[in-house]
Amino acid sequence: MGMSSSQARLLSLTARQHNIELKTQRLQADKLRMANESDNAYKAYLNAMDATKTNALITLQDGTIGDTLLTAGKIYKYDTLSKQYSLKNDDGKTLVSSTLHDDYKSTN
Repeated sequence: MGMSSSQARLLSLTARQHNIELKTQRLQADKLRMANESDNAYKAYLNAMDATKTNALITLQDGTIGDTLLTAGKIYKYDTLSKQYSLKNDDGKTLVSSTLHDDYKSTN
């Protein structure tokens, strides 16, 4: 009887080990699936952002109002005040590039 109880105990421990390994594999598969879903959601977000175009109304050379595609290059480009665009946050502070901020801080 001692031998059969040892065998039963071994089989019980082996079954438990395999059950734990199966659960681990399922968790790993779930983590991979969630990582893929997250990556797909991020790609969809980037594609939606790329498809979105923001236009700004500007005064043209002849004095009429026209629109132009608003890009970061146009926002941060230094020009006369009548030709500059700016982004403001909820506090009313103007967002500027780090280079422009550093230039401003280095002046008296």
